[in-house]
Amino acid sequence: DASTDGTPGVLRRYAGKIRVLRHAVNRGQGEALRTAVRAARGEIIAALDADDVWLPRKLASVAMAFERARDVNVVCHQMRLGDDRLNPISIAGGAPNDIPGDRCVRFGRESILLRSRGKEIKGILFCCGGGSWAVRKEAVVGKLDTCEPPRAYVDMFFTFLAASSGGRGLRLKEKLGVYRRHQGSHDFFEAGDIERHMRSWRRCGDCVERIFQAAPSPLDPVWAADLEAIRAHAAAIILLLEAHRLDPGRHRPHRREIS
Repeated sequence: DASTDGTPGVLRRYAGKIRVLRHAVNRGQGEALRTAVRAARGEIIAALDADDVWLPRKLASVAMAFERARDVNVVCHQMRLGDDRLNPISIAGGAPNDIPGDRCVRFGRESILLRSRGKEIKGILFCCGGGSWAVRKEAVVGKLDTCEPPRAYVDMFFTFLAASSGGRGLRLKEKLGVYRRHQGSHDFFEAGDIERHMRSWRRCGDCVERIFQAAPSPLDPVWAADLEAIRAHAAAIILLLEAHRLDPGRHRPHRREIS
């Protein structure tokens, strides 16, 4: 995607082993993935963010999961949290996306949103961070010709796009990657960095709007409810952040305030 760092030099070391596709100008992660998906020759599309690392057995485990049933269109797995050097880190309250075992969802019949007791969204079942997702090419390639992918939150976009084709999704309990959190990440923000926090949630809202545009119409009621919940959740957090920015002493944005 018109990288200006040392990426081209690294890729030249693998000449003859991989195909390198380049955009002349930066068009965003969504367009870069669309270019790759269109050019892909295989059946399974698995993306790896620049910030993340796949652990051994990642691709083999995902491929085996797809082989379990031909109607599985999405496979995701859990990720470990790590810093910029891959050292383990923890977050307050633990990892909200942890599940006790492999879980299968039949799309269109049940929600894929995780909610706390207060009903606020804690996570999305199939988008558990970074390069954890893989989809069947046939489930997304046709839809990509008639939509514009977002520049961020592309994991959520591709997952919902594949899910709108029906079938099932499988999430693996095994942690097959490391999701790095550091200051260079687009969704990382220091305490009090309201502007960066707001930009992240605006990108999330933009992603939801593009899913609405790309999904088949009429949208399945379960999917429509999920997307509306995410859109409302993002809008509420943005409003709280706006209020906090205008009057820091009175408003303190916190997950529990979102209902």
